[in-house]
Amino acid sequence: VRYFYGFIDDIRVYNRALALAEVTSLFRSGPAAFDVLHAWTMDDETVSGTTVNDLLDRADLTVQGGATKVGTGDAVRKQAYRFDTPDAYLVSSSVTKPTSAMTLSAWVKLAQYPDSATWPTAVGLGSGTDWATAIYVPAGMKAVYFWLEIQGQGDVLDWVSYIQTGEWAHVALTYDGTTVKAY
Repeated sequence: VRYFYGFIDDIRVYNRALALAEVTSLFRSGPAAFDVLHAWTMDDETVSGTTVNDLLDRADLTVQGGATKVGTGDAVRKQAYRFDTPDAYLVSSSVTKPTSAMTLSAWVKLAQYPDSATWPTAVGLGSGTDWATAIYVPAGMKAVYFWLEIQGQGDVLDWVSYIQTGEWAHVALTYDGTTVKAY
């Protein structure tokens, strides 16, 4: 996460491509327990100092550059991390690599649209050489973009959805081994 101005909550990685109905369920009902590789809820019981604990104890995230945990005042997204400096981000060196299929989901809330030549990343996971995935909002755009790279082959999806500043949005990327879909 770099150059992203806003809030992030409930990041999840699943070890398969979730179906549309399952992604919809994440949006309507909250997190599901099926096939989860990683789950970072940002709630009090999962945060210790600058560490956001993975609920499955597989890969904790480290808070860098001044990201702060805040109460959101929102009835559903009660706590989240706020990113309000260009160097604020979350990082993990031990995220489990999906084998052939995956889903990445998160709740994001933009504080402002990007206005510089940066690619503000809301969620970014992976090593960048073997596999990597990101949900981001490019400079000058008002839409969510997705990026997935596996074995050095990048697959960028065009904009998926217009995103309002100041409102929570649930975003998800699925990959079934062949096709990338964004919701």
